[in-house]
Amino acid sequence: MIFAARFLIPCLLLWSTLPVVAGVIECDDLSQLAAEIHDMRDEDASEGVARGEALLETLYRGDLDCAEGEMLVLRALASNLHILGRPHEGLVHMRRALQLLDDLPGVPQEKRAEVHLTTGVLHWELEAHDEAISHYLASKQASQAAGDMIAVARAAGNIGNLYNTTGNFERAREYHERALVGFEQEQWQLGVAGTLVNLAALAGRKARHHEAAGDLEAASKEYTRMLEDGRGALALFEVKNNDRGIAHARTNIAEALSGLGRAGEALDYQQAALELQREVGDVGGEIQSLLSMSRIEQSLGRLDEAAEWLNAALDLTPENNLARRHDVVGQLAGLKEERGDYRAALEYQKALNSLRRRIADNQMAARVEEVRLALEAEQRDQELALLRREAEIAGLRLERQRTTSLVTALLAILLLILLALVFTLYRGRVQRSRQLERVARTDPLTNLSNRRAMMERLETAHRSSRTADDAHSIILADIDDFKRINDRYGHAVGDEVLRHIAGLLEDAVRGRDVVARWGGEEFLLLLQYTDLAGGDAVAANLIELVATHPAPTTAGELSITMTAGVAELSAEVPVDETIRHADVAMYRGKAAGRNCHVVARDGDGTGA
Repeated sequence: MIFAARFLIPCLLLWSTLPVVAGVIECDDLSQLAAEIHDMRDEDASEGVARGEALLETLYRGDLDCAEGEMLVLRALASNLHILGRPHEGLVHMRRALQLLDDLPGVPQEKRAEVHLTTGVLHWELEAHDEAISHYLASKQASQAAGDMIAVARAAGNIGNLYNTTGNFERAREYHERALVGFEQEQWQLGVAGTLVNLAALAGRKARHHEAAGDLEAASKEYTRMLEDGRGALALFEVKNNDRGIAHARTNIAEALSGLGRAGEALDYQQAALELQREVGDVGGEIQSLLSMSRIEQSLGRLDEAAEWLNAALDLTPENNLARRHDVVGQLAGLKEERGDYRAALEYQKALNSLRRRIADNQMAARVEEVRLALEAEQRDQELALLRREAEIAGLRLERQRTTSLVTALLAILLLILLALVFTLYRGRVQRSRQLERVARTDPLTNLSNRRAMMERLETAHRSSRTADDAHSIILADIDDFKRINDRYGHAVGDEVLRHIAGLLEDAVRGRDVVARWGGEEFLLLLQYTDLAGGDAVAANLIELVATHPAPTTAGELSITMTAGVAELSAEVPVDETIRHADVAMYRGKAAGRNCHVVARDGDGTGA
């Protein structure tokens, strides 16, 4: 029966797209074709992408004005790209779909909800949480307006996933349970099964949180709940012959069994899930299964096998999916350290730091772009106001030819208003330019200088060391075991720690010195007119200061330590090379036990 369904569905889809292949297509056909392509995400996402792209090409070549149909096809194509682990490409199509949606005020609310929901899912996959929640709420509002309670429940479930990602487990469970009630009331079994998968994933995250806190009893309860929800989802998906859902449910069951100490059973479930995900082309699910296989093998002490699964996951993860690569590389770094291969662990840690910097740079670029677009929009409004004012003045001049000196007085008043407006616009433009420059040079989390601003100050100091023989030193400092803080307490607490450290460093140096967030948990300090011996002394004080001032956070006071490398700017050595010297010295401090500072020596940075 299952074999027959898998054979007949592609055949029926092929038959339904024959008008497209033949080049004969009507706008009325697009809604049904888009729905069929969207449903292929659960059967064969690669084929769904191929058919979606072919349909778009036919639509564009036909030069048809089918804006609503084009929007629905773009959404279907983006959904399949998401399953294949290509969210960036999917988001490109959804931006075009949103443009079409803005130009179509008469689009049914249920279609509007679908477009916003898919856009939110892609933003969530790329960890753009603010944009994701905005689209989820827009989807929920449109679904409520349409009276589509299933779509309302779907939006609630996606909001729950977002809260789960950000570590707000109670809010996540609240929204997932709302979704579950909604699906049960509408008797939509696939929605019930999907929500059980989400609840199982949430229980897994809570279990790992309890494990990190040492509360094994609470962790065991959550793993038991995860197992129950996973089995409930599996039973429903099997009735519906939904292979992708079956794979996700088995992955949750595998993780629960592993957490309950039943690693052998977990491997069987996870292997079956992996094979099914490969069969349906669910690349994102396949990567998650590979990571899960690695964790299970690691719990059994089979580190070589765990490394093979991780390397397979890394090969499968796209280069531009920075968040997913960050997860895989972080797990590889921990595995290498557990195996005692500290050199390889160091290389993966450097790669991890590089990914963190790229993620931070992308976030900063997005903020600057938002400010720039806002500035341009406001400037266009101001230019339009000027044009309107000029039109009014032209009208007054024409009227002046027909009237008396009263019109002349009115014209003078209007000219004064125009001058005041121009002066106001000029002053506003100067202020916004200054604001844009400040945003582009400041780290948004800590309000310290960012990497770009620090590089400019370093180049200036380097020039003074060449021309005036001035001595300057740098300190590159890294928070010890910062990943463990994020894993145990969540990224919100990690951000509190970063702000605490930034405040300590900025208060501890002189006014002429510069403190910057270099990337992730790294900070770079420029000590102007300070030689290497002075830099050594400052670094020692900073390491002691951080160690003796715990970070006040919402999770309580956390003891923090840092490791630092110290180097001196030299007229003969480029700035980048000096930073590498400090970086290598810092990692020598890490290898020596952390919570210390190390002065760079000759040969540091060579070949780095």
